[in-house]
Amino acid sequence: QFASSCGPLLRQGMTIVDVSNTETPGAAIRLSELLPHVQVVKALNTISAFTLEGFTQVDSPAFISGSPDAKTAVTNRLIRPLGFSPLDLGGLQASITQEELPMRFFVKWKEALSVAACIMLLWTGYCVLWY
Repeated sequence: QFASSCGPLLRQGMTIVDVSNTETPGAAIRLSELLPHVQVVKALNTISAFTLEGFTQVDSPAFISGSPDAKTAVTNRLIRPLGFSPLDLGGLQASITQEELPMRFFVKWKEALSVAACIMLLWTGYCVLWY
């Protein structure tokens, strides 16, 4: 839907920074297929909103992937001015790995949620019966 509505407004050679994290990897590649006249760069998707708001130390790593010219422009105009150190992962194919990075920290989130819910239910039952 984005490509059909906004695609004609984007100039030839313009750079788009994809910051999304989706359940199915390959969003940046799909975006580049839908908008062949623009350059797509995957960046800032592994940085938390808390960090972007400036509440943590600067000079944090920022993964970036895409075409060399577009990566250089994004690095010089966006990544470095925000205080991040760019870590080049390679071409746009590397964005698949980059999109999976945030999810690697939460591989077993369902199990953790289940344990937390069980503990909460047990504690609630204990409090109800005791008091």
